[in-house]
Amino acid sequence: MSLVLERFVRNILGDRGTTVLYVGIALTLLGVSAYRQVAIVRARRSCAAALAAAKDVHERIRVLYGRGVTGLPRVDKSSSTAFTCERLLNRN
Repeated sequence: MSLVLERFVRNILGDRGTTVLYVGIALTLLGVSAYRQVAIVRARRSCAAALAAAKDVHERIRVLYGRGVTGLPRVDKSSSTAFTCERLLNRN
């Protein structure tokens, strides 16, 4: 299937146009992935600071399950768009 698609694109755009298209798609995916990782790192730091500032167990539970990050850009269908602080802080 992908070979047929590649031939189709090459017939329409030519070799140079196809190369530019593939490089553009790759750079777009790289940019979205980098933005997603930066957002996750910032949210992880925010969660860690909120958890350290919590005074008792009840506040810690609220931080772990109530805070986090939502609206992350998706790279593919398996990527989650929201994480709780518990999930952010337990990621390796």
